[in-house]
Formats: sequence, structure tokens, C-alpha cells
Amino acid sequence: MYRLFTNVGLILFLFLLNSAVLGQATYDTLSIYDLQYVPDPGTDDTSPYLGDTVVVKGLVMTGPRDLWIGARWSMYVVDPDSFPKPWSGFFIVQNDTNQVNTNFGFLEPGMICYFTGLVDSYQGFTQLSIYGFNFIPDEVIPVTNVSSGNELPGPKLLTAADLEDLASAEQWESMFVRIENATIISNSISGNWASANDASGSTFYLAEYFNWFRDRLNDGTYDWPVGGTNFNVTGFTRDETGTPGRVMNVNPRDTADVEVSFESKSRNSNTNPTDDSNSLGILIASAFKDFIGTGVCFNRS
Repeated sequence: MYRLFTNVGLILFLFLLNSAVLGQATYDTLSIYDLQYVPDPGTDDTSPYLGDTVVVKGLVMTGPRDLWIGARWSMYVVDPDSFPKPWSGFFIVQNDTNQVNTNFGFLEPGMICYFTGLVDSYQGFTQLSIYGFNFIPDEVIPVTNVSSGNELPGPKLLTAADLEDLASAEQWESMFVRIENATIISNSISGNWASANDASGSTFYLAEYFNWFRDRLNDGTYDWPVGGTNFNVTGFTRDETGTPGRVMNVNPRDTADVEVSFESKSRNSNTNPTDDSNSLGILIASAFKDFIGTGVCFNRS
């Protein structure tokens, strides 16, 4: 009789254990490439995993409170195994910041983590929602930190031409990028944006997704460099709709990411950067003034 109860108890225990294991949700672990790649972004740039709950590995590139996203936490991550190849940048968001057990609010740049969440899209911008709004699992699934203190990679060097056409730019969505030897076209586009071009002749846009720029542009303590200014810029790309329409813009983190090599003296923020005659006239007048030691000033006709 004792043996019978023992066997029954063992069977019942194994049944309950198996039921508990089967009741726990398990999700596929995918790469950022898997989530981001689409064969024809000009026709459809929707992630093939939109609406699915997945696990993805990423190297944290920004802090959870660095970006302006309302009452949410968010960050850019890259694939530590494939960046800076195309389709290797991604965006993670936590919509409910009251839930601290995700560990998301404690993450720092340089951590390599596994994130579990719902593949989502905001106005065409693919992201992973780890908690809140449309993804509230019965049990909170915390972010798993694999390692900390990893060196952040340098940016992917692009040209304005790589971002001008949204279809070809899709492969660079949420990427850490750099554009060199660019020139400001206008520093006063609605929404705190600026436009610029480079030697490719194409146009790209600077935007203020990072709080450092948004706060200062809004309170008037910072302006984008004036039209005609030559600069290099480093930042993160975002598929966003603004005054120019839907574009892939570049978002620097702070002024260290905007390296000015020559700042135009013009007060006109829409100075044509290809018009060298104005700069030449100023240079000649300045040289003549120094030569004769008088206050001579020439106006370009």
C-alpha cells in the first residue's frame, strides 16, 4: 500500500511539473537581421515577424532615458556579432516605466543583453516592445544581461545618398552612423530639424530624438549650425515623418557628435552652400582691409 501511494504521488508530481513547464511560454531567439531584413523595402518595409513575441540579442548603445519618447524608456542596440553590416541596428522600447522588474531601466551602454518582447512598428519604424501597452505578459520577462563593459563600436560611415531614398535607406534603420564633410542647407526646419548635403549632392536631415538636443532647441539655448557650415555628424538613424515627409534622419547624441570644421558667418540660415562667391567677396574685403589698415568694406554686387 505504501509503495502504491508513493508511485501515485510520484506520477502526480511529474504530471504537475510537466504541466508547469508546458505552461511556460517559450519564444524563438532571432537575430536583429532576422527582424529587420525585408527583401523589397520599396514595396513593403514591414518586419516579417511583426506581431510575434521573440527573443533578440543586442549590444546596448544608449541609455534608457537618453531619448525623448514621452513617459517611456527606450534605447538603440546593435548586433554585437554583425554590426556594422546592413540590417544590424534595432530599437527597444518599454511603454510602461512603472514596471521595474524588466531591469530595462538599469541597463547601460556596453551591456550585451537578451530582450524578450513583441515586434512592433511605429509609423514604419520597427521596434521591440518589452512591456506595456500591447505587450503585458502574465509574468514579467526581465532583460537578461550577458556581459557588461563591452567597448562600443565606431559608427558606420555613410553618405547622404545612402539615406536620401527611403527604400535603400531601410537597411540602415536604427544604425549608428557617421556622415563626413557635410554642409548645412537650413537650420530652421519645423520640428527642430536641419537639412544638409554632402559631396554626393543628396540631402539628409538632422533631428532631435535625443533629449540633449530637444531640451536645448526648445528652450532656445542651442541652434543647429547656420546655413553654409561645414561639419561631420555621428548619430543614430530613425525612420520618421516630418516636414520633408517620411525620411531616414540622423540623430546626434550631443554636441560632441556635431563636429564643425567651418562655420559660416552668414546670419541667413538658408545660405546656399554651393554659392562660393559670397565667401570669396568677404575674404577679399577682409584681406584688403588688413593691407591698407583702414575700415574699408566692399559689398558684393
